[in-house]
Amino acid sequence: MDRKWEAEKYSLSKITISFLSKRIPVKDAVGDEIGYTNPADGIFIAQKHKIFDMLDEDKKRFFRKGVFGHELLHQIFTNFDYIQQIANTLKLYERPIFQLMANVLEDPAIEYWAKTKFGGSLLRSLKFSIAHIYDQSPSIEESEDAFSQFVNALIQLGDMG
Repeated sequence: MDRKWEAEKYSLSKITISFLSKRIPVKDAVGDEIGYTNPADGIFIAQKHKIFDMLDEDKKRFFRKGVFGHELLHQIFTNFDYIQQIANTLKLYERPIFQLMANVLEDPAIEYWAKTKFGGSLLRSLKFSIAHIYDQSPSIEESEDAFSQFVNALIQLGDMG
């Protein structure tokens, strides 16, 4: 067990109390994801990921705090029930595309409104993680197909305009 990582996750989870009036657990992200949130299970953050391998340990923690800030904003702003309600009206093969597009469109909105919810170190780390992800993102021309190119272009536009 990595005690520093466990302490970092616990410390981040305590931050949620101030914003949500309850403690949301922070857990290890699985797969190649940097972070994601599940309203029933918590906030998931990658301890290690290729996108921040080149950062020193302090910057890695700062980056992860920024990812946490982004996922916390989803917990604050996202109406997960409404998105699921709409998704349930769609055909099974349409749902993943709808959920992807809802997230791609929502991400820059919640990041824009972040300053209305928090400041200081959490806001600075969020901005750092957005800029670092943008800097490390491959060119949209490297996308494998037109749809991926379109989605990547939307993400990059949302990240840095």
